[in-house]
Amino acid sequence: MIASTGSVVPAGKTFMERLGAKPGLESRVNQLNIADLDRDLMRDWQERAKERAIGYELGMWIGPYREAELEAIKTMMEVMNTAPKDDLDVEDFTWTVEQVRQMEESLAGRKVERWTVYARHVESGELAGYTDVYWNPNHPEMLGQGDTGVVPQHRNKGLGRWLKAAMIEKVLQDRSQVAHVRTGNANSNVPMLRINHEMGFKPYRSWTVWQVELEKIDAYLANDG
Repeated sequence: MIASTGSVVPAGKTFMERLGAKPGLESRVNQLNIADLDRDLMRDWQERAKERAIGYELGMWIGPYREAELEAIKTMMEVMNTAPKDDLDVEDFTWTVEQVRQMEESLAGRKVERWTVYARHVESGELAGYTDVYWNPNHPEMLGQGDTGVVPQHRNKGLGRWLKAAMIEKVLQDRSQVAHVRTGNANSNVPMLRINHEMGFKPYRSWTVWQVELEKIDAYLANDG
């Protein structure tokens, strides 16, 4: 079994240790205060991309993904399997088109709006990377930063910074009520932490993903249930 605990409830760590669980992934939520954002730096990242990422272009989906591109999109999303798993004993996640559709339905039901900025390799037409954010009108001052990933064969061209800078520029233009952006990162994800640190993200809270064998849970329930 896999479960998470956060620094806001310290008793969670004690409980997981009592179960016999072991930490598998140490992560944290990082927060960017829009007032602290260096907008000149964001413009610089986009200008530099014109030199480093020749042969690529950016596009954007606001809301649901295009049905005709779902197959390519679900494959693109699987780049997140390259994110650190540390000591977690988990397999890579393989998306299906139907699962993507179900995700879309869930977002619509909760009235959460997703924006996705993607990078495409012009010559091959391949989706090379993406970043997405989530906005809930019930909490208009807060923006959730979701995934940011670049397909391995398209890395080291500045696409990650280009994607993030283009997205935050769109947020500044069209979501002026947003005051904070929060995102989660594994403590071992050095490349993404470096980008977020340069943008001005700072640690907000920490959390741990634990894993525990079912036999240990059964033993705990038998003794203390």
